[in-house]
Order: sequence, then C-alpha cells, then structure tokens
Amino acid sequence: MSEVRTTVVTFEEFSDYQFVPPATFFIKNASGDYVFIHTRERAKAQAWIDKEYGAGRYTVNASKMQKSKGDLTCRGTATRSRR
Repeated sequence: MSEVRTTVVTFEEFSDYQFVPPATFFIKNASGDYVFIHTRERAKAQAWIDKEYGAGRYTVNASKMQKSKGDLTCRGTATRSRR
C-alpha cells in the first residue's frame, strides 16, 4: 500500500464554527482526536485505518458529501400543486 498522508485535528479545532475538513475521510480515535486520511477512496482509507489501528476497531466516516459515480438513481420532483 502506498504512503497515505494524514492530518490530526484536536476536538477544539474540529468543533470550531469555521472548521473546514482537510480531507474527506476521518475517524475519531480513543484520544478524542480526529484523524483525517487524505485519499479519494473509502476502501483505501479503511484499509489504512485497519492496518494502523487494527481491523474492526474503527470505521471510516465521510466529512463531505461524495459525488455519485455513473447515472443518477433517483430524482426529486414537486408532487403537490397549490390550490
């Protein structure tokens, strides 16, 4: 596995109103710090976490909405009309 870059953020930094996540995927470790994994693939982030912390201990979370791949599977429409 290639080297994965990480950024560790304290709870105080994370809870700041103007906080901007440095990467898409993260975990909150037992120390209360947030570890952001700089990769585009959830599977790669989870594999790195499993290797570093042990399999099954942490599940990767997404800090941002991810773009879907391929065609849209649903669409929203207005179904009520005003009378």
